[in-house]
Amino acid sequence: SGTFGENLTWEVRGTTLYIKGCGYMGEKKPWIKKIPDITAITRIVIEDGVKNIGDEAFRGFSGVTNVTLPASLTSIGNTAFSGCSSLTFVYIQDDTRYIGKNAFAGCRSLTGLHIGSGITEIPDHAFCGCSSLKSVDFPPTVTRIGDGAFSDCSSLEKVVLPPIKPRRTEEQIKKECPWATIGRPADREPNILTSLELKPEVMEQRNLHMQEKYELIRENEVRYEATKCDDADYIIVSFGSAARIGEKAVELAREQGIKVGLFRPITLWPFPSKQIVEAAKGKKGILVSEINAGQMIEDVKLAVNGQLPVEHFGRLGGIVPEPEEIVEALKEKFIK
Repeated sequence: SGTFGENLTWEVRGTTLYIKGCGYMGEKKPWIKKIPDITAITRIVIEDGVKNIGDEAFRGFSGVTNVTLPASLTSIGNTAFSGCSSLTFVYIQDDTRYIGKNAFAGCRSLTGLHIGSGITEIPDHAFCGCSSLKSVDFPPTVTRIGDGAFSDCSSLEKVVLPPIKPRRTEEQIKKECPWATIGRPADREPNILTSLELKPEVMEQRNLHMQEKYELIRENEVRYEATKCDDADYIIVSFGSAARIGEKAVELAREQGIKVGLFRPITLWPFPSKQIVEAAKGKKGILVSEINAGQMIEDVKLAVNGQLPVEHFGRLGGIVPEPEEIVEALKEKFIK
């Protein structure tokens, strides 16, 4: 047992692993080194309050048959339950908004799967190798299914896709969307959109309301992806197309014996500041790799607040950097 992440604790009672507290798990997995035989764990209970499951958190827990995922959970990391070959059922709650690549890959005993309405994308290889899975019912919120998401699901017989939602008619738009821009019809007063309020007291209350709204978004809408950050000495932070190149750069660096991880902000606002701070603990430096002159580096510097060096590498004019260039920039700026 012990503490980890953001105000979280873990303990083993019998053959059950409990994760408790209120906050983000991050990339630390202290139980991996302290549990003598992870295959002896048969049940994982993640209690309400835990906000994310980190990359590879329970990878290889081949004896686990049951997992409890709380309503507070917003994301499940890459390969989080990969190789949990005895897991039979997964219930993803409606407030979970993100599933990582290979999250449940190789769960070959999985026969039941519920995907909550918060999920909009099934990423690459998320359920590949779930050879006992017979049916999948997608919620209407899903808009994309990634490459190989259900590859090697050899027992899959039935897939229910969300129905196509017809476009609203003009009359429905008028009735259901009074805010919509549809010109100035004769049967409706003009919509006036303004944030101006001449009374300072009213304007202050409006601003306070917006500040509460922004804070709520920061707490609940952050999305990111962290790959191989747990044992890394250095972290590459990239978004968009640059992050895909960063994945290869991490691979090349590790082949050269340099332990590098990748942190990919998916939402640039709200920016995953807390998660970057957690991922950066104990690291030697951060390289912000972008296809520009530095749009994100200030956000990263503000997040880590001088706790470790942060450097920038970027190409301009539409030139896309090669992964080898990123590795060389990392060496030049940090290792030399």
